[in-house]
Amino acid sequence: MKQILFFTLLLSIAMGLKAKSMHGISKLEGDLKYKSSFTHYDFVNPKAPKRGKVTIGKVGTFESLNPWIVKGVAEEKVSLTRATLLGRSPEESFSMYGAVAESVETPKDRSWIIFNIRPQARWETRDPITADDVIFSWETWLKVGQPFMKTYYSKVEKMEKLGNLRVKMTFKKVSPPDKEVPLILSMMPLLSKKAYEGKDLTKLTHLPLIGNGPYRIKSVDFGRSLVFERNKDFWGKDLPVYQGRYNFDEIRIDYYRDGASKFEAFKSGKIDYIEEEDPQKWVEDYHFPSSKHIVKEEITHNRPEGMTAFALNTRRDFFHDIRVREAFNLAFNFDWVNKTCFQGQYTRLNSFFANGDFAAKGMPSKAELKILKAYKDQLPESVFKDIANATPKIIESTERLHIKAAQKLLKEAGWVLEQGKLVHEKTKKPFIVEIIIADPFYEKVALGLVRNLKSLGVVVNLKLLDGAQYERRKVDFDYDILFHNWFAAKSPGNELINYVSSSSADTPGSRNYPGIKNPVIDALIPKIIAAKTKKELVVYVNALDRILMGEFYLIPLGYLSKDMIAHKSRLKHPKHTAHLESRLESWWTD
Repeated sequence: MKQILFFTLLLSIAMGLKAKSMHGISKLEGDLKYKSSFTHYDFVNPKAPKRGKVTIGKVGTFESLNPWIVKGVAEEKVSLTRATLLGRSPEESFSMYGAVAESVETPKDRSWIIFNIRPQARWETRDPITADDVIFSWETWLKVGQPFMKTYYSKVEKMEKLGNLRVKMTFKKVSPPDKEVPLILSMMPLLSKKAYEGKDLTKLTHLPLIGNGPYRIKSVDFGRSLVFERNKDFWGKDLPVYQGRYNFDEIRIDYYRDGASKFEAFKSGKIDYIEEEDPQKWVEDYHFPSSKHIVKEEITHNRPEGMTAFALNTRRDFFHDIRVREAFNLAFNFDWVNKTCFQGQYTRLNSFFANGDFAAKGMPSKAELKILKAYKDQLPESVFKDIANATPKIIESTERLHIKAAQKLLKEAGWVLEQGKLVHEKTKKPFIVEIIIADPFYEKVALGLVRNLKSLGVVVNLKLLDGAQYERRKVDFDYDILFHNWFAAKSPGNELINYVSSSSADTPGSRNYPGIKNPVIDALIPKIIAAKTKKELVVYVNALDRILMGEFYLIPLGYLSKDMIAHKSRLKHPKHTAHLESRLESWWTD
């Protein structure tokens, strides 16, 4: 009997380690949309012609061609020059399909993954992409990569070369298991070992890295323009993940000091495409001599919105106190800003995961309470209230009441009014804060906050910085209040480590701009990463959302439920793009 049990155990272990070859992989079980026979994504036009040029405009500047290191301000579209092991499906929550790797093998527990590299995968130098390149890339980014890359890639215990075109990644054992990390590693930017072994990538920021993707860099004028040209010999152009995408022969990015100068460039025909954020401007300013050649489109979307907010830097002593942070939230009259500046078109954010299933709603559900009550002694009462309380609606008749409530909270925290100035009752130090922004478009939003903070007696300095200054101060956490937009993941997971974990709070270059150090959040993130089903994931993220909002780390702003896009009439696009964050990759010129 013991022998039978022993062999049964061995068999179960063997079955757990067994892995079949797959064309794709998804974060959640049973969530892979496309079968191995698929030829292209549903949202693209596979017959889109590949030709022509497009010019887009950006506010800001750039001084580096390597967005994967901390040094310098880089242009993120450099990723157009790279193909990764697997390609992410833009229309699914988190699914990956074969790109550089034609297939993967991984056991059910995802304790390891094997990538089988396509024989035809090539660098733009025509050299083949090999297992050595994958291993070299991992080792390099662990040393010099962005903080989030080091966090993710350090979860690999070892990499093994199983053949010239076959590489195995074995992951560190954690509890609960991280089933997302194999997908994250499959998106790792690849580097040519032959070209970069022994070289310091932090000193090569002005040189384009050798690419392996659909585009290569044609020309660079640092701080002014960057031009990509389509690689007509791209080895992967016929793969399902690339069909109908990356259709322009040339993509040019021109940089402008502010939104006003970018719009003038659009009016004069220097740029071909613009996404408008100001509803008032959309209605009033898009009538100009050349506008007859312009197509205006409003596309209602259902994308997760993420968080656009003023981050309160808790590394500053005065923001340690939750009462001060709540008072600043009470002082911001979003409805006044929305009505005055944006014709009431914006919807207030009351979630870190707005416009989707992951946003907490109303009072906590039984499932959420079960999670939150385990940490009741570590959480403020606000976490257990209606989520709408985190962003109270202020109308003209209630604004004075909110200001009074804010004054009461500040007084409880030790701040009192003396001769119209808010000072600490013990030290007599005045309450002085600086808000930094990089785009004049948000200046009028910030002025709405400044207006009411001054009514509380706070001395506020609002600084509009150029792109390079803003990025440097953001990386160094050198601010009191910062405007920022956190990207919305369709399936929250490992990115939360970089956004809101204690481990990222003091890591320069991380996106934990409020400096959040919360042991309950740290405890929930691994559970979110390990979630097996959508239902389980939603409950844990909803609980996290309540903590993020109930601790008042941010002053949330708003979002538009539609995209306002203007473009030259020669640009065409597929019908089904409402869910996409990035559209031009599937557009073409007629």
